[in-house]
Amino acid sequence: MALLAANIDLIYIRDFLGHTSVKTTELYLRKDPSHIAKDTRAILDIVNNPEIKKDWKNPKVIDWLKSFE
Repeated sequence: MALLAANIDLIYIRDFLGHTSVKTTELYLRKDPSHIAKDTRAILDIVNNPEIKKDWKNPKVIDWLKSFE
């Protein structure tokens, strides 16, 4: 994760770890909790926009996203 956070391309991380496939490398990746929180806040900013909110087909999705606030 530190290499990804340093903007090292996944292909180079794959090579560094000696994996034959990027898919193998992806198995070891976990999103940093601080990034998850940041991404969730960004999504909430989008879904709280009244112009976007009216186009959502399932309002339960918005309620579910808001549960992370």
